[in-house]
Order: sequence, then structure tokens, then C-alpha cells
Amino acid sequence: DDVVEGHRLPELRLPITRKTLLLAFAGTRDAIPYHHHTGFARSTGSRDAFVNTMFLQALLSRYATDWSGPDADLRSLSLAMGDQLCPGDTAVLSGTVTRRWEQGGHARARLELGIAGDRGRAVTGEVVAALPSAVLGPVRPVTLDDTSPIRPGPDMPAPARAVLGARERREGPYPVSEAQIMYWCEMVRDANPLYADGPGSRDGRYGGLIAPPAALMIRSEERRVGKECRSR
Repeated sequence: DDVVEGHRLPELRLPITRKTLLLAFAGTRDAIPYHHHTGFARSTGSRDAFVNTMFLQALLSRYATDWSGPDADLRSLSLAMGDQLCPGDTAVLSGTVTRRWEQGGHARARLELGIAGDRGRAVTGEVVAALPSAVLGPVRPVTLDDTSPIRPGPDMPAPARAVLGARERREGPYPVSEAQIMYWCEMVRDANPLYADGPGSRDGRYGGLIAPPAALMIRSEERRVGKECRSR
């Protein structure tokens, strides 16, 4: 109810260090050498080893939920990369509320986000969040509709158009676990109480800790861990 279009989010700064790269290795299980090995990265033309795409997704997600609070849910997240973030850089995050509206009985806000490194803008991103409202009530989980039509963009190549909308279910290589969630959160210092076992998650909307939504690309199909850990 207090969200105003044009509002600028507080700046967030996160130093990128060698430890950051090691935490990203543990958090995302991405062993590609140019994300942690300086010599290999430079042999490919990069100035140094650099953080991976999942790290950037996690950082943008953390930034958005730091602002929205744990009673909000992310509905979408997209990003485009323009430069690499390497040890010695400081990631500087900024954002602006560009729209607020109601949809599906929820209040929503769109955030335009950016990450700058020491050489300028490195990442641009966009997040849509569902927010609690005194008028519309708390955020409720939604069920995705797999039958919704997918409309191709005007520049989509013909081979991609031919398979647009094809559905394939496959299980990822790693189960959801409390330890893996901890590694993910540690790499970007995400202290969202929904991602840790405690009163903030046990008494929350999901009845227990959940995996960060941006982490789903390295998770298996939805499953429970113990009694209280869910993927969303």
C-alpha cells in the first residue's frame, strides 16, 4: 500500500572476492573453470575468473526481497549481462519501482534493477513481486497453468518457433536440502527468514523453510526434505 512508482531502492554493495567465487561454487554446483580459475579464465580472454549467471540471479533476488520483505513473493525475474564481475570488483545494486498494479487478487510491483561493477553497468534486470496489502490481503501461493499460450517475439528464429511451447519434465541432478539452501544464501548473504529453519519460516505462509525461487534451476522436481523444507 506504500509502494510508489518512481521510488528508488536503497543501494546495496557487495564486494566480489576469491571467497565469493568459492561460495558460488558451493551454492550453485557450477564447476566450469572460468568461474573460479584465474589462469583458465584469462586463457579464454576474460580479465579474471568471474561470477556465474546463477550468482547474479541470487543477488538480484536477494536485493528484491530485502526491499519487499519475506511476506512478498517473486513472480518473475529476468536479467541481461553486459560485463563480468571479478575478484576485486564491488557489485553495486540499484533499483526503481516502475509500475504498481493489481492482478489475480494480488498487489504487484515491477522493479527495474541494475548491478554495476568497477567498470560500469554489468547487469540489468527486472523483477515482478506480489506484495501483501491491507486491501487485498496477504500473498497466496499460485498454481502455474501449463496450458497458457506462449507468444513468440518478433525476432525469434524459425527453428525456435517450431518447438515453442513443447513441454518436457525432467528431474534435476540435486535434491532440495537445507544444506544446499544454506550454501546458496551464504554466497550472496541472503538473510531472508523463509530460507532458514526458525520461527520466521515455521510460522510463515509455507509452514517451513523453502528454497529461494531463483535457485530452482539447480534443484530437482518439487519434493519435501524432512518435514518442513519445500521448493517453490
